[in-house]
Amino acid sequence: MVLGQLCKLLAEKSAELCPALIELAMLQVVVLLTCILDLWNDLILIVFIVPPVLQIVAFKPDIVITEKGVSDLAQHYLVKANVTVFRRVRKTDNNRVARAVGATIVSRPEEIQESDIGNGCGLFEVRKIGDE
Repeated sequence: MVLGQLCKLLAEKSAELCPALIELAMLQVVVLLTCILDLWNDLILIVFIVPPVLQIVAFKPDIVITEKGVSDLAQHYLVKANVTVFRRVRKTDNNRVARAVGATIVSRPEEIQESDIGNGCGLFEVRKIGDE
């Protein structure tokens, strides 16, 4: 008789505890996935964003012009280093600016040399035109 009551009590308690245990396990999985995503974002930052930014900043340019996009995070770090970034500039415009300042267009940050940096631009300023 005691064994039957014990089994009944255990079944009642496990029914009460199971949803709480499942919820706790799900919360732990969510926390673990959040940690993994944070580590992934840090890895992307360390591997793909910081090295090109450091390679560009090493030459101390005032302006970087690119035909492609630049990630917001990379642009943030470049601006902190006093480098203005123009992104998604048309190729023809990019060529004109390069000729005007004496720069060489480089495809990758690893390929930059001191001779590629143009220094023919006397004054550079940013002005707001309209609401843009």
